[in-house]
Amino acid sequence: MSVDHKTTEHGADRRRWLIGIVSALGGTSLLALAAFYLRRPSRSFGKTVRIGTVDDVFRDAIARIVTIGNETIAVVRDPATASISAMRMHCTHAGCPLELHANTFRCHCHGGAFDLHGKVIAGPPKQSLRHVDVVMDGATIYLRLGATS
Repeated sequence: MSVDHKTTEHGADRRRWLIGIVSALGGTSLLALAAFYLRRPSRSFGKTVRIGTVDDVFRDAIARIVTIGNETIAVVRDPATASISAMRMHCTHAGCPLELHANTFRCHCHGGAFDLHGKVIAGPPKQSLRHVDVVMDGATIYLRLGATS
């Protein structure tokens, strides 16, 4: 009885090739998954951060931009009601950073604009800005990061 060595060699080569492809795809998927989860904690999720007192934060303006870690947040005081709100400073259209200009938040990527309540007033965005929970302790303002509405 004879053994066909070509079939055995080709079968072994195909097996090695398939194992290599599956390993590469699995490794790439694991790296992508790890990168996603490793980035999340750097956003300060789940923290409550003291911003300052109402007088300090709104000394001469109705809106203030604060940076906490890698998060940029607008803290706004409504002049009519004195209520305080906070929003993430990233456009809901494409995630571009926003800037405060004449009591509006402007996106320079595609011309989006939001009012001080976070509602869309111009451009391609369809959704309002994402809010951050504001917690008051007397006159001290805290932001609860990780909580959005």
